[in-house]
Amino acid sequence: MNLLDMVKGQIGPMVMDKASEYLGESSSNTQSALGAILPSVIGGVISNASTTSGAKSLLDLLSKDDNDGGILDNLSGLMGDNNGFQKVLGMGGPLVSMLFGNKLDSILDLITGHSGVKRSSASSLISLTAPVVIGLLSKKVKTEGLGISGLANYLMGQSSSIKSALPAGFTDKLGFGNLGDFLGDAKVDMPTGSTSGFGKFLPWLLGILALVAALYFLRTCNKEKLEEIAMAGVDSTAAVVDSAATSVTDAEAAALAFINKSLPDGVVLNYPDGGTESKLIAFIEDQNQAIDKELWFEFDRLYFKTASSELEDRSMEQLNNITAIMKAFPKVKLKIGGYTDNTGDPKANLKLSGDRAKTALDQLVKNGVAGNRLKSEGYGDQHPIGDNTTEEGRQMNRRVAVRVTEK
Repeated sequence: MNLLDMVKGQIGPMVMDKASEYLGESSSNTQSALGAILPSVIGGVISNASTTSGAKSLLDLLSKDDNDGGILDNLSGLMGDNNGFQKVLGMGGPLVSMLFGNKLDSILDLITGHSGVKRSSASSLISLTAPVVIGLLSKKVKTEGLGISGLANYLMGQSSSIKSALPAGFTDKLGFGNLGDFLGDAKVDMPTGSTSGFGKFLPWLLGILALVAALYFLRTCNKEKLEEIAMAGVDSTAAVVDSAATSVTDAEAAALAFINKSLPDGVVLNYPDGGTESKLIAFIEDQNQAIDKELWFEFDRLYFKTASSELEDRSMEQLNNITAIMKAFPKVKLKIGGYTDNTGDPKANLKLSGDRAKTALDQLVKNGVAGNRLKSEGYGDQHPIGDNTTEEGRQMNRRVAVRVTEK
């Protein structure tokens, strides 16, 4: 049985009916939407794993003990109520964002046009599918003892069934014309919106999926531990840090509770509760909160290479989320500010802070946000929020933040 049929077997009539009920869609429209979504998601995984490095990253993570495909053991049970359904969507949200990047809007348009489901329903159904695909691949790797070549051969061998299952027009729109061609060590610029291939994002993404799944099955979360992590400086983890170490590891940051938020245009975002996106959306939606020149929201998952304004790949998830927020609230305008601590040359610090703010702006424009809705400025060591006499304070001061200038 090919991978597509295996996924269909997992998302059977019972799961489909429950999804239709929660989303308020007819069974026929939901079935039509999933018929387009399943091969699209699997094709995205195949395409992104078409290099040696991509296949290796995928294999490494699928082989880990904490990624056991547990969602497959009780998918219909997880969806026994709307709360469980939302938690399943939370497992897939980060993966979908990285898999399709700034092409997600056009993919949602394709799905809604093909099936007749609402845009928000199409977004939810994609998030439902992604963790099922990953779970099946994890079980296959472990039960069959697949290595890099075995996994790559298996995935590339799925291309013909995926191409034949895609509705008319999807192959070109998704950039799947050469799907199934394994490129070895060649560097691939993914047409789906990823800047440097799925493999570089996969460790972080699957870590999130595993943690969300674990949180669901445990049904409780150690609130005191989460508060301890937050107090340790989650914001500074993703601020502008020019050192090898950060105050909080990526795994700890990922352990924060993720939530789903449906935006006015129907797009469902997944992000840490209380994080940058959460604060930004709350401010935009609260009409009682006036524009304030002193109110800035620090990015908490924005990373730059050491002493450089070049973004790390893992920053794209948050910038994609900010893009979606801007599209959902078309009246909003933002200003992005860059900051440093007071060590080193002040002129160099001022330039670096400005360059980093401008880089974040440029990425949002590249994602489709109109340039006249964005401004950026570097402030160097001005406006510290931490004590520059301590390492912890200096790390807090190395940051990029965003302010709403119109809403």
